[in-house]
Amino acid sequence: MSKIEETKYEFGLILPEKYQNGIYLFNQSVPTVDEGLNGTVPEKIRRFNNAASHLVRSILTVEQAYIEGVPILQLCQDVDSVYDNLYRQLIRNVYMELFIYQEKLLNIVCNMFFLKIGKSKKNNLAGLKKRSAEFPLLCKFCEQCNQLIKDEKYQGVMSIRDDETHNMSQIDSFVLDLEKLGEGLRIVNKGYRIQAESLRAEYIYVMERLLQVRNLVQEMLDTYDLREIYIKLQNQSEEIYVN
Repeated sequence: MSKIEETKYEFGLILPEKYQNGIYLFNQSVPTVDEGLNGTVPEKIRRFNNAASHLVRSILTVEQAYIEGVPILQLCQDVDSVYDNLYRQLIRNVYMELFIYQEKLLNIVCNMFFLKIGKSKKNNLAGLKKRSAEFPLLCKFCEQCNQLIKDEKYQGVMSIRDDETHNMSQIDSFVLDLEKLGEGLRIVNKGYRIQAESLRAEYIYVMERLLQVRNLVQEMLDTYDLREIYIKLQNQSEEIYVN
């Protein structure tokens, strides 16, 4: 089992210096003090980073879970046991937080390009794509996100999360069968449908892909200036929305 080092990954976003010494407001009408300050870049980055910290903690909890000096994953046998049940409860949190993280990455970019955030990820990406003509990094972001959405492993991880939220759990599902017992039948539990190692490998794959997206978002923060984006969008007669 490869070890994930605590310092290896950067999930949060770093606030560029250009946003540290001033308050920039872009509202179409005069906001209240509370509305204005909550809409500033530093405050949005702060909230994003606090949300990202939940993902970090959930991953570290899984990766650093040891029982009597043995990593809990090594104790899993993909059967209904105390170790397997505990591991699956812990990794479930990672899957949930991965979904939240990718939603918030997209939301930050919608905020940067003054696009109203809708309920449909597909529509939000389409809206950003329409604004990307003069922003090459935004175009790259949209392409990267669309490639990820089509990725089978990503789809698998998100379907597991969706079922945890809306349907019956995939993480907690067994392969069940029937076998003869005298003149009758009995139910046989053949173990979990998804192996513990597979659950870990799939989340690490998606995590690393999302970190590539995160790095691109950081590059956009460092490269573009919100005031310049605002002016360009106005010149293109795009609707300006301050989320």
